[in-house]
Amino acid sequence: MDIFYFGYSLDENSGGIENYTITILEYLRRCGHNVVVYTVNGVNDKFKNIPFKEKKHIDKCFFATRITNSLQKTLPKVDLFLCGHLFLAKHMEKIVKKYNKKYHLFVYGIDCWGGRFESRYSKLSNLDKIISISSFTTEQIKEQGFKGDIVYVPPVLNLDKFPEVESQKYGNKISFVTVGRLSSEERYKGHDRVLHAIHILISKYKVKNIIYRIIGKGNDKKRLEQLTKDLNVDQYVKFYGFVSDGELREIYSRSDVFIMPSNVSIDPVKPEGEGFGIVFTEAAMYKLPLIGPHNGGSTDIIDDRQNGLECDPLSPEDIADKMNYLIENEDLRIQYGEQAKKKILDNFTLDQLGWYLGGLSKELICVVGVDQTGKLKTS
Repeated sequence: MDIFYFGYSLDENSGGIENYTITILEYLRRCGHNVVVYTVNGVNDKFKNIPFKEKKHIDKCFFATRITNSLQKTLPKVDLFLCGHLFLAKHMEKIVKKYNKKYHLFVYGIDCWGGRFESRYSKLSNLDKIISISSFTTEQIKEQGFKGDIVYVPPVLNLDKFPEVESQKYGNKISFVTVGRLSSEERYKGHDRVLHAIHILISKYKVKNIIYRIIGKGNDKKRLEQLTKDLNVDQYVKFYGFVSDGELREIYSRSDVFIMPSNVSIDPVKPEGEGFGIVFTEAAMYKLPLIGPHNGGSTDIIDDRQNGLECDPLSPEDIADKMNYLIENEDLRIQYGEQAKKKILDNFTLDQLGWYLGGLSKELICVVGVDQTGKLKTS
């Protein structure tokens, strides 16, 4: 099949959405499909990019036409159109009209929560299917009145990037870890509420044998560092900033629990939260039990009291209770951690991606190199 993808970016260093779509497009290419892309921000050398450069002073209303003209020279026949973002769908509508085709639209989280999809859907007459990153996002789309096909395609992990590492714990201390940007725009991730929970653990439960490791950089770091001092918990907290993949593997292997109580809001003025929360899947690969919110995309990963604990993300008291429960129950930490990894291996790896994509079209996976279950053969 000839496939055209139109999106904002395929920069692997940008974030989870970019890596999510790169994984899917690489999989399709490895299945034998011809994948051509156009991204508004930069190019990706792994894929064939249409030879088009935006001119700054050209009226935006001609944007789709100019892309179409360039695309038709590069790929006159297109079997499948993929739109990488709801906010680009108005341009994709014009592009597919030239081909007399429909397209599939990727949706993630805050891009379509809080009425954002409903406000645009009436103008999307050529939309065929929606590719949803999580069950929570799927529910949000349905609640906004969409009656068409929604195909669940979650982020998956390439197991080659997760070599087996030996667990090396930090003596008798229970280590909690959070991995995520420290951005003033993403305070919903809950770093500050974990810090307040640690204060409660120390004052209420008299816990002393803990350490909280914060991985990530951003403009909110100084505020969080000051908060640790104000709460008098700075001796229990360590900020690492940015770390390499190797360093991150070592930190995960030395940790006991992954925690990120991301708040979810579908307020149309300021929606926020994890569309899926791929960092939970990555932590689970190191057999870490998970503590996360009781709603949002991460509930696809966290099964309460099976591979981790769900919490009220706005309640430091509830977060502290869940942390203390795992501190006091070593056997459960181990059990939950093993179940967390098992769930990832059973549901969220490249081995399952073909099965999910089969929901879009059997033609996407029924090619040489893929077996009847959708699993990509490595031999």
